[in-house]
Amino acid sequence: MIKTLLAHIAMLIGLCGPASVFADTEATRFGWVEFIEIQPWGIKTKAKLDSGALTSAMHAVDLAEFQRDDDNIGR
Repeated sequence: MIKTLLAHIAMLIGLCGPASVFADTEATRFGWVEFIEIQPWGIKTKAKLDSGALTSAMHAVDLAEFQRDDDNIGR
């Protein structure tokens, strides 16, 4: 019973292991500035790509704040 169970586990590991070894042969290239779309609003804009960044950030200038339905909103 245990030999059969171990054989099944070894077979599953053998079948699942090789699938993760293969790498994508076609590399995707990105430039320093790319066009992005901010979801769910569908806003399209240019963004700078930093492949070494651990976090992400957005920078905005000429902000205007107003109130709508008792909420502070910026544009």
